[in-house]
Amino acid sequence: MRTRIDKLLDCGLIKENTVGEVVITALGQLELARWRFRNPTKNRFSIMGYEPSRRLIEKFFNPS
Repeated sequence: MRTRIDKLLDCGLIKENTVGEVVITALGQLELARWRFRNPTKNRFSIMGYEPSRRLIEKFFNPS
C-alpha cells in the first residue's frame, strides 16, 4: 500500500500536509473523475422482464 501511495505522490496526485495527512490534490481529483467516467461500475444484479402488477400501479396512481 505504501508503494502505491509513493507512486501517487511522485505523480503529484496526492500530497502530504504539514501534519502528515495524505490529501488529494485538484489534479488528483480530476484524474479520479476521469477514471470513474471511463470505468463505470457494473451492476451486480439485473432484473429481466420485471413488470409491476396493475394493482400496485392503480394503488398509487388511481385518483379515486
